[in-house]
Amino acid sequence: MTQNLSEAMLLWQSATPIQIARTKYASPELLQSLELLPKVSIMDELQKVGVANLNNGSLIQAMNEATQTAVAATDKHNDIQKQIDQDFFNALVTGQFRSFAFELPRSLTSIPVELRPEHWTAYPNWQTGEFKANGLHLIELRVLKAEKVADVIGSAETTKVGRPSIEPHVTAAFAELNRLGKIDVSKSAVSHFPLIREWINRHDPKQELNALHLGKEGIRAHFSPLFKALKKTRKQ
Repeated sequence: MTQNLSEAMLLWQSATPIQIARTKYASPELLQSLELLPKVSIMDELQKVGVANLNNGSLIQAMNEATQTAVAATDKHNDIQKQIDQDFFNALVTGQFRSFAFELPRSLTSIPVELRPEHWTAYPNWQTGEFKANGLHLIELRVLKAEKVADVIGSAETTKVGRPSIEPHVTAAFAELNRLGKIDVSKSAVSHFPLIREWINRHDPKQELNALHLGKEGIRAHFSPLFKALKKTRKQ
């Protein structure tokens, strides 16, 4: 299907960032297995055996055992996560999802492009939402269940025309600032809003927005989900 500008952007806006989608659409059984895995650390394991009371020989043995336990737990976590990623990748290459992204560098006038099943010759970067393969470098990957596409396009016909959404501006700013390492998940989301305003004001060629006066709630609605997803992936 060929999309015009409004249709392509509509589908991208209605889609889910791939960083979130791989968990959102994962097998409930795999997610439960991941959730039930015990949180294991070497220090926790050493404390269980009373490390302060061990002699040198016993301490070395205890450290080896603690390390093996922690590594086994990490390996189990990684195995489950790999299965989640593989299942989602299989869904992409079999056309269960429609995938949309932007070519790098993205500007506020960029049009989303679609990755078809045959384009998925490599994994995306699950943390950043980027895809690099076959000479392509795409960012802000989002996916939409194939059966939902018609509903999204159909609903647009009944949508009232109003003030243009600032979502494309905020998401473009987030993607570029994150690529430049300026999104710090150890800080609050709201602390990044001045950067968002500044980026939009500098990159909006038509000056359609008075970016320096964008309200916090307007930015928060589109920034916070992306910030939370990034924060979650960096903890994994």
